[in-house]
Formats: sequence, structure tokens, C-alpha cells
Amino acid sequence: MTELTETTETTEKKETKATASLEDIKAAGEILELSATAGTLILESGGETGRVEDTIIRMCGSAGFTGTMVSATPTAIYMTLIGYDPPIRLSLVQRTSARVINLTVLEQTNRISRAFIAGEITAEEAKKSLAELRVPKPKKKTDLPVNMLIAAFSVAMFTFVYGGKPMDAAVSAVCGAVTVLIQSLFGKTARAFISQFVICLLGGAAIGAISAASLSIPGVSGIYMIAVGAMVPLLPGLALTSAIRDTIMGDLVSGVARFAEVTMSALSLAGGMGASLYFYIYITGHQIGAAGTAALDMPVWRLMLFGVLAVAPYSVMMHAPKKAIPAAAVLGGAVYTVYAVLAAAGLPYLGYFLSTLLAASASEALARILKMPSAVFLFPGIIILVPGMGLYETMLCVVRGAPMMALSLGSTVLICAGLMALSMAVTAVVARSIRIVGKNRRESR
Repeated sequence: MTELTETTETTEKKETKATASLEDIKAAGEILELSATAGTLILESGGETGRVEDTIIRMCGSAGFTGTMVSATPTAIYMTLIGYDPPIRLSLVQRTSARVINLTVLEQTNRISRAFIAGEITAEEAKKSLAELRVPKPKKKTDLPVNMLIAAFSVAMFTFVYGGKPMDAAVSAVCGAVTVLIQSLFGKTARAFISQFVICLLGGAAIGAISAASLSIPGVSGIYMIAVGAMVPLLPGLALTSAIRDTIMGDLVSGVARFAEVTMSALSLAGGMGASLYFYIYITGHQIGAAGTAALDMPVWRLMLFGVLAVAPYSVMMHAPKKAIPAAAVLGGAVYTVYAVLAAAGLPYLGYFLSTLLAASASEALARILKMPSAVFLFPGIIILVPGMGLYETMLCVVRGAPMMALSLGSTVLICAGLMALSMAVTAVVARSIRIVGKNRRESR
């Protein structure tokens, strides 16, 4: 009897000791909110869902919560923080609405989370730093004109890259400036999805109208050369490659959600431009010329130069960190040069795969050298490969009433984007394997 009593008392003591106090729960809640804030900032700044999940798990793990479970989608983060000593289980669902590519916020959030994981800063310091990132910077009166000039220069260089003439580039520059103006006017609706839909619809309509109106200007090659350069800031190419990559990596929910977003953005962009061109044909009776081809036979040094000059201002538009812009610009020029050389040799699909492989591999290397996320270099570096020409040709076939040709061209666009996503996924798997092997070697010493 005495033995049984002692055993019961011992068990009660253990259960009492294992019970989480209010202070423990409060501390766990702060870690939960801190990691969720970091994940939200990454997601809203254009980071991939895998990076969001990895960051949250690492931050919670560094605080002693090694059983944390996270599932991130483009619109929400679902997470459960789990602690074993004392036993704690807290859950949180964080909705996200704003989705604007801001590589500076992405880099700073990554830096803060790494410092917290390494124990260089406290939870309170990390919380304060992340809160400062969430506060939008006050805008100056000169911001809009400067952004319009940057966009104008960027799309003009993209037009040169794709084989346009000086007058084509000039008209594209006007389209780029108007696109930024539309983004500033309609980019603050209640939901990011609605904003993107409206911006793509109105931006496509503006590009189509300006391109059609410029056909009477001497020196203009045609709507095609103007449109393919001017559409670059609006193209959902990054979202398309991310959707395919998420699907390949097993993030099916994220992949499907991104596919839906890409489809609506592409349809609104093509619909806006198609409506303008259809109206032009109806009023004037003139037919739109056939789509052209990129100037793949351009000298290598010109391809490289125009690529660098196009990607550098586009990196500014993506709010890339200043010290990352030169590397991203050179990478973008090199990537397009590799693609153009292979495409000119009759190997366009191989060009898409190998040039994206170069971009992804170089981005991983630059990330290690400059201590930044690889996305800071990858996003600007591959934008020049986004199949905007294919999207334009697909839309043109729809306007002309050739649905089968539009379906064929649309399939080609998906194949190109799929090859890009496959190349990025392969690089990500290899890079992760190398990091794991290196970590295991360091721990075994």
C-alpha cells in the first residue's frame, strides 16, 4: 500500500512539473507571432512558399520548439507550434493580401530571421525590426515620375533585346510609363488579386491602344515589337514558373493557387490588349501584321549589353537591394545571351533549360557570396526569358479567330515555362543536398 502511494505521488509530481505555465504559453505565443510575421513578409514580398515554411520552422526550432508544423499557400500560412518540455501546442492562421515583389524586404527579413536563429539578436529585437519592415515608407512627390522613367527605359531596352528598332523602343517606353501610372492609380484596392486583375486589364488595353496608334509613325516596325517589350512588367511569368516549380516540388495547393492567379492575370492582360486591337481593326479596317521574331542573330556583345541595360532598371522596379543590382543585371544579360545562341542554333527548348540552369546556379552561388536569398538574383535574372512573345502570339491568334493556333502557341508557352521551372527545381534540390552534406560534415568533426 505504501509502495502504491509513493508511485502515485511521484506520478502526480511529474505531471505537475510537465504542465506549462502561463509564462511559458505567453513566451510560446510571442515566438509563434514572430515567426508568422517573418513568414508573412517573405510571402508578401514575392518569396516562395518553401522558403516561408523553412524560415518559420528554423525560427521556432531555435527557440526550442522542434515539432512545429507549417503549411504555406499564396494566400495564407497555417502553423502549429509544438513544444515538448513543457508540452505546448499553439496554432495560428495568418491571411495575406498584399503580394508585391519587393526584394529588399525579402532580403532584410531573411537577414533578421538568420540573426535570430543564430542567437545574434533577441526575440524582442527581431520583433521590432520586422515591425519596421511592415510600415510602408512615406512616398515622395518625385517617386512616381522617377518610377515612370525607370520603367520607360527598362521596356525600351527589352524592345531592343527582342529585335525592335529605335522608334519601336520609344513607343514601348511610353507604354511602360503609362503602365506604371496605371499601377499607381489602381494598385491599392481591397484585395491584391483584384488589383492585379484590374492593372493587367487596363495595362494591356493601354499597350494595345498606344501600339496601334503608333503604326502611322515613320520608323515603327509594328505592334509586335512594341508589345513584347512593353508587356514585360505585367507578364505573370515569374508566377507561372513558381506555380510549375511548386507543383514539381510537391506543394500542390500552392501550385494550383498560383496557376489560377497566372491564368486570370494572363487572360486579363491578353483580353485588354485584344480588345484594343479588335477595336482598332473594326474602326480602321486594317489588319494586324504577323508576329515577328526575336533578333537572335544579334552580335553577342549587343545581346549582353541590351540584356544588362534592360535587367538593371527592372531590378530597381522589383526593389532589389542596391548591392545586388549589378550582379543581377550581368546575370540577366548572360542568361539571355546563352538562350539566344542556342535558339539561333535551332535549340530553343534546350536554350530555355540551360539558360535557366545558369541563372539558378549562379543565383545560389551569389547568395552564398553576398549573404542574400537566391531569389534576389534569380527573379531579375530570368525575367528576360519570360515567354512574352508566346503570350502575344497566342492573344493575336484569338483576336484573328484562330483558336487551334492559339491553343498550340499556348501549349508552347507552358512547355517553355515548365522547362524553366524544372531547371530551377533541379538546382534547388542539388543546392539543398549540398548544404545538408556540408552541415553533416561540420557536425561530424
